[in-house]
Amino acid sequence: MTTPNSPEKDLVQPEIVSVSKPNTREVTAALRALLQREPLSDATDESLIAEAMAFVEVPTDDYAAIKKHGENIGIVLSGYLQQGMESPPEIDALHKYYQILLCRNRMDFVRAELQQGAPDQEAIRSQVRMARMYAKAVKEYGDGTLLEEVEELIGSNHLQI
Repeated sequence: MTTPNSPEKDLVQPEIVSVSKPNTREVTAALRALLQREPLSDATDESLIAEAMAFVEVPTDDYAAIKKHGENIGIVLSGYLQQGMESPPEIDALHKYYQILLCRNRMDFVRAELQQGAPDQEAIRSQVRMARMYAKAVKEYGDGTLLEEVEELIGSNHLQI
C-alpha cells in the first residue's frame, strides 16, 4: 500500500489514463520523473520514450505517427518482459494512452467512412477490427469502457464484422 511519504506515491498508475480524458500532463510529468529517478539501462528505450512523450505533448491525428509511437512503447515493454522484469507503471500508463489514441483514431476513421455516400465496407471492417484490438489492449489495464464503445459503434451501424 502506498503511504503519503512513500516513494511509490509519485508513481503513475495506468488507471490515471482514463478512456474519456487521458491526463497527459500527469503522464508526461511522471515519465520525466521516472527518467530522472531511474535512467533506463537501454538508451534506445529512453529515446523511444522521449519521442513518445514529445508526441503526447503535441499530438496529431496522423494514424501512422500514433501507431509508430505506440509500437515503440510496445517494444520497450517487451524488453522488460524478456528480462523477466515488471515495467514501471509510468510506461504502462503511456502504453495505455497510445492504445486509447489508436482505438479512437480508428473509430473516427470508421465514422468518417460511414458518412461517405458509398463507404468502403472492407476498409470499415478492417478498421473496426483494429479498433476492437486496441480496445481489448486497454481492457487489459482494467478499463472495458472503450471496448463497449467499439461494440456500440458496430451495433448502432449494423456493421457485419
